Amino acid sequence: MNKKAVVFTLLSLSLAALLLLVYGWTYEKGWEEAYDAEALRVQALGSLILDIEDFILLTLQTGTKSTLAAMTRHVESEGYLSPSTPEEAFQDCFLHAEIDGVACVHEQNTTMQHWMDLLVNQTNKSTGALLQYTIHNVTIRQEYPFLVDVIANITITLQDPAASWTFTKEYPVTVSIQGRTDPALQHVFGVRRAIAEKTPPPGGTWSYTQLQEMYAEGSYRERLNKSPSYLGRFAGNFSPSYCCGIETVLPSTLPISDKPSRSFTDHQIYTDAYYACGDQVYAITGFSDPDFQLDREHLVSFGVIPSLWSNSTCP
Repeated sequence: MNKKAVVFTLLSLSLAALLLLVYGWTYEKGWEEAYDAEALRVQALGSLILDIEDFILLTLQTGTKSTLAAMTRHVESEGYLSPSTPEEAFQDCFLHAEIDGVACVHEQNTTMQHWMDLLVNQTNKSTGALLQYTIHNVTIRQEYPFLVDVIANITITLQDPAASWTFTKEYPVTVSIQGRTDPALQHVFGVRRAIAEKTPPPGGTWSYTQLQEMYAEGSYRERLNKSPSYLGRFAGNFSPSYCCGIETVLPSTLPISDKPSRSFTDHQIYTDAYYACGDQVYAITGFSDPDFQLDREHLVSFGVIPSLWSNSTCP
């Protein structure tokens, strides 16, 4: 049983326990007992509302991951997002399963609506109360390199002879992008690389050893004001992000044009950043990939000592 199914099963068991408690009372013992039974049902329904709100947060996280995956597949097949921004595309894909009129395909049984519909059916069937929901809008933003913040504006209605509730709230979740496929790398080279953060070293000073590990792992590091954000990559926006910049390094085996004049960081390749061959980019003596090279700034940022810099072989 997958994690989402476990969550739903646990909620169902919780609801069932409440219902057994409520329906264990009888309305045949006079008005005082009947009043107590009705009050208990109202209390149980109030607890149900709290369970529903917890469930909303879980399904919003699931729906966010499903939508980001669908957006990545969209970029793979259709190219970078345009004219929609990543934020606009996220809402359209989340709510309507399309981006700029093109289908945005979710994996089966992964959307928030799927799980909310199951909850509605379960609640209505088990309790006799009528549960309804409406998702009005969903927004996404980034304030940190490896996280996205999502807010859904939702109206919940629960109607019952004992009591009724109708309210509209904003539900916020924070979702890690780790494990998400890099949409730009997928689009440019057809490479599915899951984003994994390379933990910054104590004091923030990167080392040659960590460069070697990043290369071997395909991991990413925070690079504020130097590199593009995760969301920006969906639109081919590789301008430096002050809050959310991340970067990785690429192997020389990829079909990179004019290799002797290139620095093999992902966003520099995407933006066609060229250097003077044999002067501004250098291979690294003893590196596992002998044709791998970086520009001076990146070599310094990784603490590669100048004695290991080796001039590239120019054509």
